[in-house]
Amino acid sequence: MVDTPAVLQLCPSLKEGGVERSTLEMATFLEKQGWKSHIAAHAGPLTQMLPLETTFHPLPLHHRDPFFTIYNAYRIAKLVQKHNISFIHARSRGPAWSAYLASKWTGTPYITTFHSTYGLKGFAKKAYNSVMVKGAHVIANSQFIKNHISENYGIPADLIPIAPRGYDPHVFSANNISNEELANLKASMGIMKDVPILLLVGRISRKKGQKILLEALTHLKDLPWVALFAGGADKKQTFLAELQNFCQTHNIEDRVHWLGSRTDVAKLYALADIAISPSTEPEAFGRVAVEAQAMKTPIIATNHGGSLETVQDGITGWLIPPDNPEILAKTIRKALTDTKRLSTMGDEAYRWVSEHFTTEMTCQKEFAEYQHIIKK
Repeated sequence: MVDTPAVLQLCPSLKEGGVERSTLEMATFLEKQGWKSHIAAHAGPLTQMLPLETTFHPLPLHHRDPFFTIYNAYRIAKLVQKHNISFIHARSRGPAWSAYLASKWTGTPYITTFHSTYGLKGFAKKAYNSVMVKGAHVIANSQFIKNHISENYGIPADLIPIAPRGYDPHVFSANNISNEELANLKASMGIMKDVPILLLVGRISRKKGQKILLEALTHLKDLPWVALFAGGADKKQTFLAELQNFCQTHNIEDRVHWLGSRTDVAKLYALADIAISPSTEPEAFGRVAVEAQAMKTPIIATNHGGSLETVQDGITGWLIPPDNPEILAKTIRKALTDTKRLSTMGDEAYRWVSEHFTTEMTCQKEFAEYQHIIKK
């Protein structure tokens, strides 16, 4: 009798974030395939969202120092042996180093998914990153990341499969949200009925472009709008204070809402007239663009990284140069003064992402790599 395959996924912690959500999505998919699913990570808010049959192993994988790397490797090796793990799937560099050591000790293969470029400043940084290409397979989450891996780590492009991230149609569905819910949400924020809403979803960070959007908004004071910023500040409280001071200095503080981390992001997308992703650095993939379009909300995104693959310029949204508040302001103005086009774009956006970017499609592509390993 053939044993049921068992997969151990590793990520630093189960806090909010794309890596963490990808881990949970794959765990759910594995359960549906009848495979055994295990996750090791530092506990966090998303621990409560673990699939019922997935076994969670709390490990301090969020620590990067050598002591914890070796400690975690030892613990992972024990888990591999105890639960007859078929292979390990690491989704971040710190956990990948522990997976690499555990793989050597137990003879169990491990694979990785690149969720970021991780930066390449200096030999030491690149050497640290290189653990992500030491496994049996390396998966890219976009064509942009595939090119990055091939160009910087010498992996032939034809050996790097792509599993683009996606959205969950059960969560991000405009049909699941009533007009009454949206009206109540708008009223709870004190927003007038007919005032257009701009939305930026992303943790507070310079590279997410919150400052760029605020600078753009100073050129749009003559138009009605309210801007919502959804995302936690965590260790960026000083930067958040800088952003809030900017709003006060330019007299737009009454039109800007800082929402912090939210669990109702789908409703926020549905509420918004335009979603904005003004990242100053290339997004490896960029779930924001896909999730917004899934809710029939056109997106304005910067024209680098994964956005080039997820946004159809002039059809489902707009692509603009990064670090350019003036062009962003002009694009917002153009969008807000053509509501009929916004509606058409929203419909096209939904059609586009529903055909190309769902979590089911993501998991199917990663699962195909799992099957290759099992068959070896």
